[in-house]
Amino acid sequence: MKKTRKTYHSLDQRTFLDKKTGPWCQLDNSNWFVKKYQGKMQFYLNMADSKYQAMPEACFESTFTNSKKYNEKEIRQQISKFVEEHHAS
Repeated sequence: MKKTRKTYHSLDQRTFLDKKTGPWCQLDNSNWFVKKYQGKMQFYLNMADSKYQAMPEACFESTFTNSKKYNEKEIRQQISKFVEEHHAS
């Protein structure tokens, strides 16, 4: 049985930063962002100045839990605050 690959969308900078498409928050001054898009909280990676790529939650979790560069506690607090303020899940 062939495994189907899930694809993720990308947004151009203007669309991503437009509050009309949903609130967003940069995480720990990194190139990772959380955004409520189409009613769902999603993680995005700023791939370039003009492209934000949606990424799987597992990829996001792996990056922060295995990295010494980022402050995992601070990021978790930012996400909790974002979820609380924007009723995201």
